Amino acid sequence: TVPTTKTEAKRVESKLLQDLINGKFEILKKKENPRFRSYAEEYRREVTWQKAHRRTGQHIDRFVSVFGDKCLTEITTKDFLRYRADRLTEVSHGTINREYACLKRMLNVAIHSDEYLLNKNPLDGVKKLPEAPVENRELEPWEYHQLLDAAPEYFRRIMYFACNVGTRKQETLSLQWKQVKLRDIGSEIEMVEQKSNKRDMVPVHDDVIEMLKQIAQERGINLERMTTEQEEDYVFYGTRGIRLFDVRKVMTSTFKNAGIKQRDFHTFRHFWTTEMFNAGVPVPQIQKIGRWGDMKTMLRYCHTRKAQEFDAVNALRIHLGKGSGNIVAMPHNLDVNSKE
Repeated sequence: TVPTTKTEAKRVESKLLQDLINGKFEILKKKENPRFRSYAEEYRREVTWQKAHRRTGQHIDRFVSVFGDKCLTEITTKDFLRYRADRLTEVSHGTINREYACLKRMLNVAIHSDEYLLNKNPLDGVKKLPEAPVENRELEPWEYHQLLDAAPEYFRRIMYFACNVGTRKQETLSLQWKQVKLRDIGSEIEMVEQKSNKRDMVPVHDDVIEMLKQIAQERGINLERMTTEQEEDYVFYGTRGIRLFDVRKVMTSTFKNAGIKQRDFHTFRHFWTTEMFNAGVPVPQIQKIGRWGDMKTMLRYCHTRKAQEFDAVNALRIHLGKGSGNIVAMPHNLDVNSKE
């Protein structure tokens, strides 16, 4: 409320001015301009919750080695372009784009925090580099069966599980017996979503359960009465009888022995999605079982084959009436200005 007299108004004005000088309001608060090295360590602690925080940490280590002694406001567009040119001699465009996105995000966080002097991102005018087309992840049913025949026993089981349950690589390799839930109405696998830490129950068909029971029997495990140690044990082992963290080498040899072009493990999730669709499963059900957040993402996993595309366009031909007898011949001397 403004005082009614000039003397009182001047007294309030003096008080507000003193508060302003003492930093009570945001206007005169001094913002920090730390060196990138110290800011990076603070940022690193705040992103440990992210799914890819280890990869982010690797990017940060590289940035610190290049920009560490610079203050935030001293990092320029030219600095990044020089860094990118040097990195292009070592890595692909895709890797450079991931690093670009990470550094841009770090600087944007500093801008929006209102604690740092930085007010403009030097990477705003920099465009991403063009990347090579995404690897073909289509897998035909005959290729699937040929791969099963060519795979060693331990990898055959891993591949069969991934292609019939739709799990990702780390979800498959880190599967523990406690996640296998045998039900009277149908068995399920408990999955923990890596991004959101959300738990979902994924239904599996009887043949998958029979394979898991066979593995358990070989290990002397009773799935209905497991000890705590057995529950924490991993389902899939390698040839040495220990948990697998990667299957890159055995995948390479399996594809080579099968005479099929090499693909990555995520191809099996694409195969599961496509074959669920071809089996007539409704799209909403595929999305729910596959644990996708939206339909758009799920559809990237569902591939159509050329034969299906030709069947689709021929369906229109049949619907409209096949044959040339119904085609109406248009007159050759049609007057374009005529209203008839």
